[in-house]
Amino acid sequence: MNLTRSLLTLPPMTFAEKPLTPKLPADLTGRTALITGASSGIGQALALALAEAGVAVCLLGRDAARLTDTAARARRCGGTVATLALELTDDAALESVPARLPAAFARLDFLIHGAGIVCHGLLAAQPVAELDQQYRINVRVPYLLTQTLLPRLAADAQVVFINSMAALISRASNGQYAATKAALKALADSLREELRPVGQRVLSVYPGKVATPLTAQLHAEENLAYDPTLYIQPADLAGLVLGVLRLPATALLHDLPVRSVPRPAVPLPPSTGHSEPAFLSSASAPPGAFHPQPAFAL
Repeated sequence: MNLTRSLLTLPPMTFAEKPLTPKLPADLTGRTALITGASSGIGQALALALAEAGVAVCLLGRDAARLTDTAARARRCGGTVATLALELTDDAALESVPARLPAAFARLDFLIHGAGIVCHGLLAAQPVAELDQQYRINVRVPYLLTQTLLPRLAADAQVVFINSMAALISRASNGQYAATKAALKALADSLREELRPVGQRVLSVYPGKVATPLTAQLHAEENLAYDPTLYIQPADLAGLVLGVLRLPATALLHDLPVRSVPRPAVPLPPSTGHSEPAFLSSASAPPGAFHPQPAFAL
């Protein structure tokens, strides 16, 4: 029989009789989340976005004053907000987190690792102590905290690691930081395979340069002009992450790379004694100006 003719004579598919109705994004109201690094930057933006979506949020970080400020902003959304100020490098403090969580967080739907540090330098000169410091915060802390909180995770919980493009693209003077972020990727990939059989999901987020205090600090250290409007906004990144958290169980997105638009870096002019920050762009630089690429990739 002619294949084309046989296909044309097939009865219509059942699903074609009814138009498919796309599902609305999952309602996050009543869910719970613990977020590290919630006192500023991406962690803070995620905490505020989750609170606005009706999620009860527990904010974890080292700076009690800044956590209190974030908590006050989150409470304006009307939800449940708690804070835990502790030293992240203290194993005993991390292991005490389950016992210190308020009753509202007896079960966690979202565990979000937003804390991280970065130190740059050439391998020939950068102290190995800085590698140890970055490894402790960027890898060991999320490892131990996740291990400690696994029994608290809901059956359909999601674990989120805020990683960096540096885990995927390493540049000069960025070796130590990139190595710790690559290790974090490996940790997340392995955990994903361990949790997949029980229905829990793991998301790694790989942002480029985000307009955070850390990015401003790095520009200052490299004597580069900084205009936060040129980079990914923390609230925009948080919105993307929430979109992934809302996906149904039938959809899986485990890696979320978000590149910032490449722009040439502009060196600051020699100091004139003024304390005002210089916000320059490549458009404002004189013709032929030197535009070195920053060593960091957040």
